[in-house]
Amino acid sequence: MEAGAVDVLPAEQLRRLVARLDRERRARLEAERLLESKSLELYEANLALTELATELEQRVEDRTRELSAERQRALLQAEVDSLTGIANRPSFARQLAAALGDRRATAQGLAVMLLDLDDFKAVNDTLGHAAGDALLVEFARRLSDAVRPGDVVARLGGDEFAIIVRGVGNRQGSRVMAHRLLRDLCRPVTIDARDVPCNCSIGLADSPLDGIDADELLRDADLALYASKRSGRARVTSFESALRADLERRAGARR
Repeated sequence: MEAGAVDVLPAEQLRRLVARLDRERRARLEAERLLESKSLELYEANLALTELATELEQRVEDRTRELSAERQRALLQAEVDSLTGIANRPSFARQLAAALGDRRATAQGLAVMLLDLDDFKAVNDTLGHAAGDALLVEFARRLSDAVRPGDVVARLGGDEFAIIVRGVGNRQGSRVMAHRLLRDLCRPVTIDARDVPCNCSIGLADSPLDGIDADELLRDADLALYASKRSGRARVTSFESALRADLERRAGARR
């Protein structure tokens, strides 16, 4: 071959070379297409996962709020009388114990009042339990409106209610408040276009005069309430030691 001459591939070899280059080009294009397709799939999958994660996070937040609201409702139901919406017996007991544990409250005087509707059974028997419930609801509303801010009103069960009165000072102060309550509470309630009598009896015990223990004060107030009922109802009775002595005497007589 002369110097400077260019080698020329045979036609068949050149054809095979062009075919190989064409296959490589197509393979590269196919690889790029597949890569782009997979990248798009990964992007869409990642987008879907992000949306799912956001949705799950929102569901968790919603459920957490629901559980918190349910817990608050359960706590409220544990503290509140379902019929009247005022404090129930367990709540009253806890608040009384707390009040008696507050030295400032006991130093200023604290009274426990028990109130019982007079002739409530007659309302249930003659007008029905729905009317009886309506009377209880109205009585609880009146009672809540009649007390001062800071006093605790509760329904202990049936037609029995209770109040924790703070800062009454002395026996005379608690009696004045109890008589005012009688005036505010004891007036007819209109139920189904009928005026239904609404009267109550009150028994009260004062701390520290009658004791500093919650159970003792409730027992004393209950004795005073019983005395009000025996004395003709619709009246106020303060606890005195003679009531306990009378109870013990009658209990001994029954043995």
